[in-house]
Amino acid sequence: MRSKKQDFEYFRDYFKPKRKDWSTRDLIKYKNWYHSWVRHIDNFVDMRTGNGKKIFEVGSGIGAIVSIYSERGFECIRSDISTYILERAKKLNPHITFIFCDIAEGIEINDTFDYILGFEVLEHLTRLDKVISNIHSKLRNGGYFIGSTPYPFPKNMLNPTHVSVKYPIEWKNLFEQQGFDVSIKPMSFLPFLYDWLKNKR
Repeated sequence: MRSKKQDFEYFRDYFKPKRKDWSTRDLIKYKNWYHSWVRHIDNFVDMRTGNGKKIFEVGSGIGAIVSIYSERGFECIRSDISTYILERAKKLNPHITFIFCDIAEGIEINDTFDYILGFEVLEHLTRLDKVISNIHSKLRNGGYFIGSTPYPFPKNMLNPTHVSVKYPIEWKNLFEQQGFDVSIKPMSFLPFLYDWLKNKR
């Protein structure tokens, strides 16, 4: 597990908060950024209204994306492996549940979800067979995993935390091996690969 110092350095250098301890202004900044992602998802998966459906997010950071879905009426649980960022996220979003979760070890919640989200997180993980299997096990019948991961352009390979940057066909094979139907939708305005992965159980 990373130390709080390592977590602080990662979230400071990669996400660049306006203040070192994260503020409401930072949450608003990232919510504004992710609104375009959420609108893109709306083109492929009907998530405009929650109506009590449940979302679990892996690697939520300060929780900008699930804040948007909470406002849409979804029941949301957010998670991260960083205790440093979880402490700050809980202060910024006291009405939403945050938990510590190492997805490779499993989601320790006695529930299943309509959607599991994982944006820009898979490339940081090893033991991908376990990660994907654990995601699959917590999806309801007909549920979705919706996530994103960077395309293996040279610049995306330079980040030392990017230990699993892969081509789309590689991701497709990995998810299909764990029981998913897979649809890959590239984003045209950002150099990221967006994977829309439907559980086929």
